[in-house]
Amino acid sequence: MMTLARRMLDDNDCTLVVANHGEARKYHQRGVADLLSLLTDEPDFLTNASVADKIIGKAAAALMIEGGVGEVFTRVITRDAKAMLTHAGIALTYETETDIVQNRTKTGRCPLDTLCADLSNPHEMLLAIRGFLNTANRGMAVNGKYPNKIQ
Repeated sequence: MMTLARRMLDDNDCTLVVANHGEARKYHQRGVADLLSLLTDEPDFLTNASVADKIIGKAAAALMIEGGVGEVFTRVITRDAKAMLTHAGIALTYETETDIVQNRTKTGRCPLDTLCADLSNPHEMLLAIRGFLNTANRGMAVNGKYPNKIQ
C-alpha cells in the first residue's frame, strides 16, 4: 500500500495520503487537521495504515503514533519526529531531515510543534493539540458549525 500512497502524494495536489484496508484516500488540509480528524472519527482506518505526508513534525508524529500507523513516508521530517516514530517502531522512509517545521509565514517554528516541544508522551501531545485547536476555533462558527473543531 505504501507504493500507492507515495505515488498518489507525488501525482496529486494533496498534503497527505492514507492507505489501508485496500483503499487509499488523499487529503488536502494544512497542518495536522486531516490526521486529527481521522484519529477522532475513523481511528480504525489509521491502525496499521501506510501514510505518505509532505511534512512531518513532532505534532504529526504524535498523531500517527496515537493512531497506530504501520509505516510512514515523508518528503521532510524533523529530527524530533524521526526519533519519535523510530522509537515507536513505525517503519519510516524520508527524503530530507530538518530541525524544525516552519510556520505558514516562514517567520518561525510551527505553533503545534512549539506546543509539543517540551512534551515527550504522544498522548499528552494529542491532548495539547486538541486543546490548542479547540481554543483557536472557538467563536469562529460558519453557518452554525465550527470548522476543524474537535468534539
